[in-house]
Amino acid sequence: MEGLFSFGLLFVFVIAVVVVGTAVYAARLRRRGEDLTPERDVATPSGRPAGAAPDGTAASFTDVSAPSGAPHEYFKSMGLETGEEMKMRVYSLDEYAEELGGDAHTARSGHHIAVLKAYRQVDDEWYDYPPDRAARVLGLASEDYEVDAQRSVLLLKRLPPGLPGSARDVL
Repeated sequence: MEGLFSFGLLFVFVIAVVVVGTAVYAARLRRRGEDLTPERDVATPSGRPAGAAPDGTAASFTDVSAPSGAPHEYFKSMGLETGEEMKMRVYSLDEYAEELGGDAHTARSGHHIAVLKAYRQVDDEWYDYPPDRAARVLGLASEDYEVDAQRSVLLLKRLPPGLPGSARDVL
């Protein structure tokens, strides 16, 4: 009987260690992500914390306030197993023409509403991320965008699901 009690006590102890270890591991992963992009602490124009949806729940994107006149930047996790993030800049059609050298008239006639350029961080440097891969990460259907391969951007017919409402301010 004493052996059974000792075994039960050891079992409870092991479970407690696993639970505490998992909590510490999750906190370290979260903190590591915040260290990679410290600008996450910036509040959105609506006063909500960055990455919070209107109802207060966490959104799938993180909104980063950009300097006046610059395109809005957003971050999206590319998966928990990699811990990597994709940075996106959303441009209006006029900014697409002015800053990227695209044809805003053609984009408007194609019923596009915005332009998105994606980046991926490698060794503390941001590099262009292929638009077709970005569309998959964002969960866009093929009818929701066109690719401008010359400028490595997505011409969006609708905004990606979960993108903060402040992205509409760019349009």
